[in-house]
Amino acid sequence: NVGSLNLWHLNPPWDQRRAKIVEFLRDAKPDIIGFQEVRFIGEVNEAQQIANDLDLGYKVVFCEVHPEPGNGKNEGLAIMTRHPIVSTGSVSLKGGSPRKRRIFHARIDVRHYPLPP
Repeated sequence: NVGSLNLWHLNPPWDQRRAKIVEFLRDAKPDIIGFQEVRFIGEVNEAQQIANDLDLGYKVVFCEVHPEPGNGKNEGLAIMTRHPIVSTGSVSLKGGSPRKRRIFHARIDVRHYPLPP
């Protein structure tokens, strides 16, 4: 099972949305999920909060897309998986947007058979 979810920053009501996301993911039990619009809450990003709430051994890696000046909060992408993460990387997408765009990728050892490069 692989999924993708836009977390929609910290827009309210984050605590209620997080509870629904955790409930859904607990039932769906995805092997890998990609998150967009991930923000930090203190020292922990939203994807890590979800993994912590699930308490099922998920690992989370984060890629900063762009910092927001003045408020100290970073926005980015995250990948959460129950499998070992072998490596990660990102590629900048150049374009006319004033916002930075990135592709974030991870090499994941799924059932101990690494995905090909």
